[in-house]
Amino acid sequence: LALFPSWLQRLPKSGGWMNTVKVTMGLIEIGASLKFFSVADLALNPRPIVFDYALVMTGWVVIAFCTGLYLLGMFRTNHDTPVEGISAVRLAFAITFLSLAGYLFVGLVAAEPPEGRVWENIAAFAPPRLQGGDDPDLGPYVEHGGLRFALDRHAAVRYAQQVGKPLLFDFTGVNCVNCRLMEARMAEPDVRKRLERFVLVQLYTDNVPEVRDRQRVAALLEDNKRLQEEWFGNVSLPSYVIVAPDGQTRLATFVGLERRDGEFAEFLDRGWTAWQRLAGESSAGGRQTAMGRG
Repeated sequence: LALFPSWLQRLPKSGGWMNTVKVTMGLIEIGASLKFFSVADLALNPRPIVFDYALVMTGWVVIAFCTGLYLLGMFRTNHDTPVEGISAVRLAFAITFLSLAGYLFVGLVAAEPPEGRVWENIAAFAPPRLQGGDDPDLGPYVEHGGLRFALDRHAAVRYAQQVGKPLLFDFTGVNCVNCRLMEARMAEPDVRKRLERFVLVQLYTDNVPEVRDRQRVAALLEDNKRLQEEWFGNVSLPSYVIVAPDGQTRLATFVGLERRDGEFAEFLDRGWTAWQRLAGESSAGGRQTAMGRG
Protein backbone atom coordinates (compact mmCIF):
# COMPACT_ATOMS: atom_id res chain seq x y z
CA LEU A 1 0.00 0.00 0.00
CA ALA A 2 2.93 2.32 0.65
CA LEU A 3 4.09 1.78 -2.94
CA PHE A 4 0.61 2.34 -4.37
CA PRO A 5 -1.08 5.06 -2.29
CA SER A 6 -3.95 5.30 -4.76
CA TRP A 7 -5.03 1.79 -3.70
CA LEU A 8 -5.25 2.98 -0.11
CA GLN A 9 -7.54 5.82 -1.12
CA ARG A 10 -9.90 3.41 -2.89
CA LEU A 11 -10.34 1.16 0.15
CA PRO A 12 -13.72 1.62 1.90
CA LYS A 13 -13.68 3.29 5.28
CA SER A 14 -13.34 0.92 8.21
CA GLY A 15 -16.79 1.69 9.58
CA GLY A 16 -18.71 0.47 6.55
CA TRP A 17 -16.89 -2.65 5.40
CA MET A 18 -16.00 -3.74 8.92
CA ASN A 19 -19.64 -3.69 9.97
CA THR A 20 -20.53 -5.75 6.89
CA VAL A 21 -17.92 -8.31 7.90
CA LYS A 22 -19.28 -8.40 11.46
CA VAL A 23 -22.88 -8.91 10.33
CA THR A 24 -21.85 -11.65 7.89
CA MET A 25 -19.79 -13.43 10.52
CA GLY A 26 -22.65 -13.09 13.00
CA LEU A 27 -25.04 -14.80 10.59
CA ILE A 28 -22.52 -17.59 10.01
CA GLU A 29 -22.15 -17.99 13.78
CA ILE A 30 -25.92 -18.36 14.14
CA GLY A 31 -25.77 -21.15 11.56
CA ALA A 32 -22.97 -22.88 13.44
CA SER A 33 -24.88 -22.57 16.72
CA LEU A 34 -27.69 -24.70 15.26
CA LYS A 35 -25.23 -27.57 14.97
CA PHE A 36 -24.15 -27.23 18.59
CA PHE A 37 -27.75 -27.01 19.81
CA SER A 38 -28.38 -30.27 17.95
CA VAL A 39 -25.45 -31.87 19.80
CA ALA A 40 -27.08 -30.95 23.12
CA ASP A 41 -30.44 -32.24 21.86
CA LEU A 42 -28.86 -35.60 20.96
CA ALA A 43 -27.12 -35.82 24.32
CA LEU A 44 -30.45 -35.54 26.13
CA ASN A 45 -32.68 -37.65 23.87
CA PRO A 46 -32.53 -40.97 21.97
CA ARG A 47 -33.08 -38.98 18.76
CA PRO A 48 -33.27 -35.19 18.15
CA ILE A 49 -36.57 -33.71 19.31
CA VAL A 50 -36.16 -30.05 18.32
CA PHE A 51 -32.89 -29.56 16.44
CA ASP A 52 -33.23 -32.44 14.02
CA TYR A 53 -31.84 -32.75 10.49
CA ALA A 54 -34.76 -30.98 8.80
CA LEU A 55 -34.81 -28.00 11.17
CA VAL A 56 -31.04 -27.44 11.08
CA MET A 57 -30.84 -27.75 7.29
CA THR A 58 -33.82 -25.40 6.89
CA GLY A 59 -32.11 -22.95 9.23
CA TRP A 60 -28.95 -23.08 7.12
CA VAL A 61 -30.96 -22.44 3.96
CA VAL A 62 -32.63 -19.38 5.49
CA ILE A 63 -29.39 -18.01 6.95
CA ALA A 64 -27.44 -18.47 3.70
CA PHE A 65 -30.28 -16.80 1.75
CA CYS A 66 -30.48 -13.86 4.18
CA THR A 67 -26.71 -13.43 4.10
CA GLY A 68 -26.76 -13.26 0.31
CA LEU A 69 -29.56 -10.68 0.34
CA TYR A 70 -27.73 -8.63 2.97
CA LEU A 71 -24.56 -8.56 0.91
CA LEU A 72 -26.59 -7.44 -2.11
CA GLY A 73 -27.86 -4.52 -0.03
CA MET A 74 -31.47 -5.71 0.09
CA PHE A 75 -31.63 -4.78 3.77
CA ARG A 76 -29.39 -3.07 6.29
CA THR A 77 -28.77 -3.12 10.03
CA ASN A 78 -28.89 -0.02 12.23
CA HIS A 79 -25.10 0.34 12.16
CA ASP A 80 -24.71 0.03 8.40
CA THR A 81 -23.78 3.08 6.38
CA PRO A 82 -25.39 3.68 2.97
CA VAL A 83 -23.32 2.46 0.03
CA GLU A 84 -23.43 3.80 -3.50
CA GLY A 85 -22.66 0.48 -5.12
CA ILE A 86 -21.64 -3.12 -4.50
CA SER A 87 -18.01 -4.07 -4.94
CA ALA A 88 -16.97 -7.08 -6.99
CA VAL A 89 -15.82 -8.90 -3.84
CA ARG A 90 -19.11 -8.28 -2.05
CA LEU A 91 -21.07 -9.39 -5.12
CA ALA A 92 -19.00 -12.59 -5.35
CA PHE A 93 -19.72 -13.44 -1.71
CA ALA A 94 -23.42 -12.66 -2.19
CA ILE A 95 -23.62 -15.02 -5.17
CA THR A 96 -21.77 -17.68 -3.17
CA PHE A 97 -24.22 -17.52 -0.26
CA LEU A 98 -27.27 -17.49 -2.54
CA SER A 99 -25.90 -20.46 -4.47
CA LEU A 100 -25.28 -22.28 -1.20
CA ALA A 101 -28.87 -21.60 -0.12
CA GLY A 102 -30.18 -23.04 -3.38
CA TYR A 103 -27.88 -26.06 -3.13
CA LEU A 104 -28.97 -26.81 0.44
CA PHE A 105 -32.63 -26.36 -0.47
CA VAL A 106 -32.37 -28.86 -3.32
CA GLY A 107 -30.62 -31.34 -1.04
CA LEU A 108 -33.31 -30.88 1.60
CA VAL A 109 -36.42 -31.32 -0.56
CA ALA A 110 -35.26 -33.48 -3.48
CA ALA A 111 -36.10 -37.18 -3.53
CA GLU A 112 -32.41 -37.93 -4.04
CA PRO A 113 -29.73 -35.67 -2.50
CA PRO A 114 -26.96 -34.22 -4.69
CA GLU A 115 -24.03 -36.50 -5.42
CA GLY A 116 -20.44 -35.68 -4.63
CA ARG A 117 -18.12 -34.93 -1.77
CA VAL A 118 -19.46 -31.40 -1.18
CA TRP A 119 -22.92 -32.61 -0.22
CA GLU A 120 -21.51 -35.53 1.77
CA ASN A 121 -19.49 -33.14 3.94
CA ILE A 122 -22.45 -30.80 4.48
CA ALA A 123 -24.79 -33.66 5.37
CA ALA A 124 -22.16 -35.15 7.70
CA PHE A 125 -21.92 -31.90 9.67
CA ALA A 126 -25.71 -31.74 10.04
CA PRO A 127 -27.48 -33.79 12.74
CA PRO A 128 -27.82 -37.48 11.85
CA ARG A 129 -31.10 -38.66 10.36
CA LEU A 130 -31.98 -41.42 12.80
CA GLN A 131 -34.62 -43.97 11.94
CA GLY A 132 -35.00 -47.24 13.75
CA GLY A 133 -37.05 -49.44 16.00
CA ASP A 134 -36.98 -52.79 17.77
CA ASP A 135 -36.46 -56.05 15.90
CA PRO A 136 -37.44 -59.40 17.48
CA ASP A 137 -34.09 -60.91 16.46
CA LEU A 138 -31.67 -57.97 16.58
CA GLY A 139 -33.23 -55.92 19.36
CA PRO A 140 -32.99 -52.11 19.02
CA TYR A 141 -31.64 -50.97 15.67
CA VAL A 142 -31.08 -47.95 13.43
CA GLU A 143 -31.35 -47.80 9.65
CA HIS A 144 -28.93 -46.27 7.16
CA GLY A 145 -29.76 -46.52 3.50
CA GLY A 146 -32.30 -49.25 4.14
CA LEU A 147 -29.80 -51.44 6.03
CA ARG A 148 -30.46 -52.35 9.65
CA PHE A 149 -27.69 -51.94 12.20
CA ALA A 150 -28.20 -53.64 15.56
CA LEU A 151 -27.33 -51.57 18.64
CA ASP A 152 -26.80 -54.45 21.09
CA ARG A 153 -23.85 -56.58 20.03
CA HIS A 154 -24.82 -59.50 22.27
CA ALA A 155 -28.23 -59.80 20.59
CA ALA A 156 -26.53 -59.44 17.20
CA VAL A 157 -24.04 -62.22 18.02
CA ARG A 158 -26.86 -64.57 18.98
CA TYR A 159 -28.61 -63.82 15.70
CA ALA A 160 -25.37 -64.24 13.70
CA GLN A 161 -24.87 -67.68 15.24
CA GLN A 162 -28.41 -68.65 14.25
CA VAL A 163 -28.00 -67.61 10.61
CA GLY A 164 -24.30 -68.47 10.28
CA LYS A 165 -23.17 -65.04 9.08
CA PRO A 166 -20.17 -62.94 10.14
CA LEU A 167 -20.70 -59.55 11.79
CA LEU A 168 -19.52 -56.06 10.99
CA PHE A 169 -18.89 -54.05 14.15
CA ASP A 170 -19.02 -50.31 13.44
CA PHE A 171 -17.68 -48.27 16.37
CA THR A 172 -19.35 -44.90 15.89
CA GLY A 173 -20.93 -41.86 17.57
CA VAL A 174 -24.05 -39.78 17.06
CA ASN A 175 -21.94 -36.59 16.88
CA CYS A 176 -19.11 -38.06 14.79
CA VAL A 177 -18.82 -36.18 11.47
CA ASN A 178 -16.37 -38.71 9.99
CA CYS A 179 -18.81 -41.49 10.86
CA ARG A 180 -21.52 -39.78 8.80
CA LEU A 181 -19.09 -39.53 5.89
CA MET A 182 -18.44 -43.26 6.07
CA GLU A 183 -22.17 -43.99 6.26
CA ALA A 184 -22.49 -42.15 2.95
CA ARG A 185 -19.88 -44.54 1.52
CA MET A 186 -21.90 -47.49 2.82
CA ALA A 187 -24.91 -46.31 0.84
CA GLU A 188 -22.99 -46.64 -2.45
CA PRO A 189 -24.31 -49.61 -4.46
CA ASP A 190 -21.07 -51.62 -4.59
CA VAL A 191 -20.51 -51.26 -0.83
CA ARG A 192 -24.16 -51.82 0.09
CA LYS A 193 -24.19 -55.09 -1.86
CA ARG A 194 -21.21 -56.32 0.17
CA LEU A 195 -22.74 -55.21 3.48
CA GLU A 196 -25.77 -57.41 2.89
CA ARG A 197 -23.56 -60.44 3.55
CA PHE A 198 -22.99 -59.41 7.18
CA VAL A 199 -24.96 -58.92 10.36
CA LEU A 200 -24.46 -55.18 10.85
CA VAL A 201 -23.86 -53.71 14.30
CA GLN A 202 -23.27 -50.09 15.29
CA LEU A 203 -21.54 -49.69 18.64
CA TYR A 204 -22.05 -46.10 19.79
CA THR A 205 -19.58 -44.65 22.27
CA ASP A 206 -21.14 -41.23 23.05
CA ASN A 207 -24.89 -41.89 23.18
CA VAL A 208 -27.10 -44.72 21.96
CA PRO A 209 -30.02 -43.64 19.75
CA GLU A 210 -33.42 -45.35 19.81
CA VAL A 211 -32.88 -46.66 23.37
CA ARG A 212 -34.90 -44.79 26.01
CA ASP A 213 -33.86 -46.75 29.09
CA ARG A 214 -30.96 -44.68 30.46
CA GLN A 215 -29.56 -47.58 32.48
CA ARG A 216 -29.42 -49.73 29.37
CA VAL A 217 -27.81 -46.87 27.45
CA ALA A 218 -25.12 -46.55 30.13
CA ALA A 219 -24.48 -50.31 30.06
CA LEU A 220 -24.21 -50.38 26.26
CA LEU A 221 -21.86 -47.39 26.20
CA GLU A 222 -19.60 -48.91 28.84
CA ASP A 223 -19.52 -52.25 27.01
CA ASN A 224 -18.84 -50.62 23.63
CA LYS A 225 -16.02 -48.41 24.88
CA ARG A 226 -14.42 -51.26 26.81
CA LEU A 227 -14.45 -53.48 23.72
CA GLN A 228 -13.00 -50.77 21.49
CA GLU A 229 -10.20 -50.00 23.92
CA GLU A 230 -9.47 -53.73 24.23
CA TRP A 231 -9.34 -54.30 20.47
CA PHE A 232 -7.86 -51.02 19.22
CA GLY A 233 -6.14 -49.49 22.25
CA ASN A 234 -7.99 -46.19 21.70
CA VAL A 235 -11.46 -44.77 21.11
CA SER A 236 -10.93 -43.07 17.74
CA LEU A 237 -13.96 -43.02 15.45
CA PRO A 238 -14.96 -44.54 13.19
CA SER A 239 -13.42 -48.00 13.59
CA TYR A 240 -14.61 -51.21 11.95
CA VAL A 241 -14.09 -54.90 12.66
CA ILE A 242 -15.38 -57.92 10.78
CA VAL A 243 -15.98 -60.66 13.33
CA ALA A 244 -16.88 -64.34 13.12
CA PRO A 245 -20.33 -65.36 14.44
CA ASP A 246 -18.78 -66.15 17.84
CA GLY A 247 -18.40 -62.38 18.35
CA GLN A 248 -14.72 -62.72 19.31
CA THR A 249 -12.67 -63.89 16.33
CA ARG A 250 -11.54 -60.80 14.41
CA LEU A 251 -11.16 -61.31 10.68
CA ALA A 252 -10.32 -57.80 9.40
CA THR A 253 -10.10 -54.23 10.71
CA PHE A 254 -10.45 -50.76 9.21
CA VAL A 255 -9.88 -47.47 11.04
CA GLY A 256 -10.84 -43.95 10.02
CA LEU A 257 -12.01 -42.52 6.72
CA GLU A 258 -11.71 -44.08 3.30
CA ARG A 259 -8.67 -42.38 1.78
CA ARG A 260 -9.14 -43.69 -1.76
CA ASP A 261 -12.11 -45.00 -3.68
CA GLY A 262 -12.79 -48.67 -3.10
CA GLU A 263 -10.68 -48.98 0.06
CA PHE A 264 -13.63 -49.80 2.34
CA ALA A 265 -15.02 -52.30 -0.19
CA GLU A 266 -11.62 -54.02 -0.21
CA PHE A 267 -11.78 -54.27 3.58
CA LEU A 268 -15.20 -55.92 3.37
CA ASP A 269 -13.91 -58.37 0.74
CA ARG A 270 -10.89 -59.16 2.89
CA GLY A 271 -13.08 -59.92 5.89
CA TRP A 272 -15.50 -62.02 3.85
CA THR A 273 -12.65 -64.05 2.35
CA ALA A 274 -11.20 -64.64 5.82
CA TRP A 275 -14.62 -65.79 7.04
CA GLN A 276 -15.06 -68.22 4.14
CA ARG A 277 -11.62 -69.66 4.82
CA LEU A 278 -12.37 -70.01 8.54
CA ALA A 279 -15.78 -71.57 7.86
CA GLY A 280 -14.18 -74.01 5.41
CA GLU A 281 -11.54 -75.03 7.93
CA SER A 282 -14.19 -75.55 10.62
CA SER A 283 -16.28 -77.64 8.24
CA ALA A 284 -13.28 -79.76 7.23
CA GLY A 285 -12.30 -80.23 10.87
CA GLY A 286 -15.82 -81.35 11.71
CA ARG A 287 -15.81 -83.92 8.91
CA GLN A 288 -12.44 -85.29 10.00
CA THR A 289 -13.67 -85.62 13.58
CA ALA A 290 -16.78 -87.45 12.40
CA MET A 291 -14.68 -89.80 10.25
CA GLY A 292 -12.33 -90.49 13.14
CA ARG A 293 -15.22 -91.43 15.37
CA GLY A 294 -16.58 -93.69 12.66
